[in-house]
Parts: sequence; C-alpha cells; structure tokens
Amino acid sequence: MTLLLGIDLGTSSVKSVLFDPHQAKIVATAAQEYPIDKPLPDRAEQDPESWWQATVETVRRVIATADRSRVAAISFSGQMHGTLLLDSQGQPLHPAIIWADQRSAETCQTLIETVGAERYAAITGTLPAAGFMGATLVWLAHHQPDLLDRTHKVIFPKDYLRLRLTGHIATDVSDAAG
Repeated sequence: MTLLLGIDLGTSSVKSVLFDPHQAKIVATAAQEYPIDKPLPDRAEQDPESWWQATVETVRRVIATADRSRVAAISFSGQMHGTLLLDSQGQPLHPAIIWADQRSAETCQTLIETVGAERYAAITGTLPAAGFMGATLVWLAHHQPDLLDRTHKVIFPKDYLRLRLTGHIATDVSDAAG
C-alpha cells in the first residue's frame, strides 16, 4: 500500500503530512515553526536553512510512523511570491525575500506607470505587487545590483525545499505566473 508525503512551506512554519490515498486518511502530521526576520520596517525575510531544518524535522517525525518504502510521491505547497537568489552552486546568496516584504512597493507603481497596468497584466497574468518576484527583482536591480550580478538562479521559497530534496530546480505554473 502506498503513502503520499505532503510538505507545506508556510509563512511561519513547515507542515508535513503522510496520507494513505487508499483509505483516504491522514496517517501522521507534524509542524515546526521558524521566524520572520524584519531587519527594517518594510522588510520580511527568512533564512532558507530554517525552512530546510524544519522540513527535515517534520518529515522525520511523520515518516517514523510508517514504512518509508511505502512513500510513492512527494507534493509541495507553500508561500507564494517570495524570491530566493542562488549562486552557481545552488547556495542562497541572501535571506529569502518573502511575500510580506514591502521594499518594492514604489517599484510596483513605477512598473504600472512605465508599462501600463493592462499590458503588464496581459504579459504576466497579474499586476505587480510588493513581495512578488518581478517587482522584487526590479528593486534589487536598482538598489543591490552587485547581489544580482552574483545570482545564478532565482527560485520561489518552496522550490528551495524541492532543490534540497532532489537536487533539481523546478516550479509549477501557478507560482511562475506571479
């Protein structure tokens, strides 16, 4: 009998769940909190290593309740619209800038004035918003270009967990659209 492992990277905690699809029942759950750092009033950042450690701990706890060889698939969900900059070795260059970060608020207005709201939405499927990756990257280009120069890849928060677990970078359409 197979089991499914779900991992949800939330804003304040990671939650892991082990699910038996044949019996439609939750086998085990675990959660582990981590902080949101606010180095300035308009900032909201997190240490990706805290996500990883919380994930390892919660997965360890749920897997301990069953035969790990029964896990047939892993599914990820998580906070959307964060920005994590990676170097050429896949290591974070900076704390993750999460969705609640407001440093790019003025950048959003500039994007709307420059590109136009309708055109921007037609291209991206949404309007620019502070904390979303697009506006954050434009803000970084203007305020921390040296950081972007060292950046090899940019990923969403939950995709960092996927990278650590599998060695591969991937995302889903719903995140990539924003």
